[in-house]
Amino acid sequence: MTGIVITVAYLLGAIPFALLVVRRVAGTDVRLSGSGNIGASNVLRTTRPTVGFSVLALDAGKGAVAVAFAWHIGESEGVVASAAAIVVIGHLFPVWLGFRGGKGAATASGAFIVLSPVPTTIAVLMFVSIVAITRYVSLGSIIAAALLPVLIFVLGGSTETLNASLVAAVLVVFRHRSNMSRLCS
Repeated sequence: MTGIVITVAYLLGAIPFALLVVRRVAGTDVRLSGSGNIGASNVLRTTRPTVGFSVLALDAGKGAVAVAFAWHIGESEGVVASAAAIVVIGHLFPVWLGFRGGKGAATASGAFIVLSPVPTTIAVLMFVSIVAITRYVSLGSIIAAALLPVLIFVLGGSTETLNASLVAAVLVVFRHRSNMSRLCS
């Protein structure tokens, strides 16, 4: 069953909701607008707020579904935590788009809200606060991603969950490297 969970998590993560929704609603390719990223932030900037928030919900939802599926079929905590990391990897590197996907913050938040609700809620509240103060979604995403493993460690999460959150955090921060360059200049 572990192989099925990992495969399902990757394939769920690889669903490019931003591309699909924008193509359906606006008839355009979101990769040709704004930053070119297939994430909710770019959709929000280049279309209507309802479309952007729909993509945000769908991206978070696929993360949550991957983890809930693993729990539902009775997998160990290690496999469930792996599903959380793998769904993020699927979003970042979708096979359907030549392994060029989004930045993973929404998908990670959905996965970890199911896996580790209290630390993730705190990280999401930090994200919202930073975005409200600075208006930089990327800064909020970077700080929330980096904060999540710290919160899981401090609040006593399992080693498996901590390791999965470290993988997700490193990947999300790595995918935001161009944003970090702009934020620092």
